[in-house]
Amino acid sequence: MVKKTTSTSKKKKQTRAKNKPITIHIRNYTIKKSVVVGIMRGALSGFTFALLLFAFQKPIAEKGVLSETTVNNPTPSIFEKELAPAIVPPDISAASYIVVSTKKNKVLAAKNPDTKLPPASTTKILTGLLAIQEFDFEEVVEVPAFCTKLEGSKIGLAPGEKINVESLLYGLLVASAGDAACTLSAHKFASGTFIVKMNILAKHLMAREAMKNGVFRKIVGTEETTIYSDDLKFSHHIRSTNQLLFEVPGSLGVKTGKTPKAKEVLVYSYQKNGDEIITVVMGSNDRFGDTKELINFVNANYQSF
Repeated sequence: MVKKTTSTSKKKKQTRAKNKPITIHIRNYTIKKSVVVGIMRGALSGFTFALLLFAFQKPIAEKGVLSETTVNNPTPSIFEKELAPAIVPPDISAASYIVVSTKKNKVLAAKNPDTKLPPASTTKILTGLLAIQEFDFEEVVEVPAFCTKLEGSKIGLAPGEKINVESLLYGLLVASAGDAACTLSAHKFASGTFIVKMNILAKHLMAREAMKNGVFRKIVGTEETTIYSDDLKFSHHIRSTNQLLFEVPGSLGVKTGKTPKAKEVLVYSYQKNGDEIITVVMGSNDRFGDTKELINFVNANYQSF
């Protein structure tokens, strides 16, 4: 269960997401530690990563929407207009980035959009969306002991702790918790099944499509909250890893990532003037500073796009 600490409004009861695109039904299995470790590693597989090149890169590569400073192929794509030549994007530390207007349905700026870079824990976007589709939010899950021993970001789940799916989703998407991701991945699935389903979902998913899911959107926009085990014996106060939620008015989420190899990664959604701007920065030395510069660039030049 989840109790908000920054809002006086009472949290409405969540209902299970409807119209599930995946209809495979799997019986319960006992999952060994080696299997789930494989599942977690599999989340960083090349195919899942292709999605988190953030789905905008494939159409860009195929259609040739734009390069960083020149337009190589004027053929129309899902993004209807190219970046105006006179508008020069900021020079930021990120090895690759893209900025998209969902209202204008176009790319506003991009740098090395076809470069393949590690996505870090932004793969948890897929983990969260699949869990939303597959599980009831009030379904109680028992935390496997091996999930509590994983390295990296955790919220301190205890072995054998019983906690519902909704709370695990907050741990996963707000605190970027590996123990929550592991617990959700191990729940009800046979070896490799969770990754197979993630790959199926990846074929149809874009970052902007993820933000159309009301439950996903609500969770990734949460600044901080406290979640509880089913028996109320355990509590976990979690705070968003997305610094911009606290600093930039209009911030909607979405997901951070950081590893030595991937450097800093941020998928970010921002709303202003009735438009939702989605940015993705990868291979950054300062994901929050880079994203702020991109948002300032969009605000300064919005009427010219």
